[in-house]
Parts: sequence; C-alpha cells; structure tokens
Amino acid sequence: MHLCRQRVRYQAAPLGLVQQIPCLAIEVNGKKAVGSAQRLIDSTILQHGSILLSDYHLRLADYLNIDNQKRDLLRRSMEADSAHIPLLDASSFRQEIAENIASEFGLKIKKRTLSNEEIKNIEQNCNRFNIKIPKE
Repeated sequence: MHLCRQRVRYQAAPLGLVQQIPCLAIEVNGKKAVGSAQRLIDSTILQHGSILLSDYHLRLADYLNIDNQKRDLLRRSMEADSAHIPLLDASSFRQEIAENIASEFGLKIKKRTLSNEEIKNIEQNCNRFNIKIPKE
C-alpha cells in the first residue's frame, strides 16, 4: 500500500482567488483503491471520497448510454487503473461505516423499500439525463 499526495488547483469564481486543496489516494500495487477529491464552489467545498471494497465500480460503465465498444474500453480502463481492497465481509464494513456517519450527524438509519412513485421518479430522471438502467 502506498499513500500518494497530489495538489489540485481550483479557482473561487467571485473572489478570483486560486485555492490549493490537497487530494489523497491510497494505491495498492500501483492502482488507486482509496481516493478523495474536493471542489471549491464560491465559498463552499464539496468533498467526495471513495474506498473500493469490491469491483462494483466497474458496473458504472453499464449505466452510461454509450455503445458497447466505448463501454468495454471504459471498463478496461477502470480495471487497469483501480484496485479494490477485498474484505471477507464488505457488507458489514459498509454497515459499520454508515452507522458511524449517522451517529456523527445524530441521524438514524432506516431501511425500507422504494415506493412505486420513487421508482417512477428515478426512471423519469434516468430518461431525462439519458442514463441507461442495466438489466440485472
């Protein structure tokens, strides 16, 4: 495992100031397994972080409305550039992370099934943004 630090430059539009925000990645055998990114929008920072616990991220290509040749190329590119951290029980690890985040913000996790209306809204938004819903 290797910690890799990068610095990315973003410009805050209203002030015309350039901010430098560090991005971190953890690499396994030269492939990114953990990463973060930040974006400065006005005076707000948007933070995104990913920990690849499985190879499910390769399915992202299936959600794009692109031809099969481009989809295969994207999937191979993601396979070549990323590695997941295999866990014996990734499901319980995800649950523990979710519980810790909820606890930090004073929230409760409630599992439920999506309603027909929610499913319809998702389908409408997928159509609106030209996102393909893959068949399982």
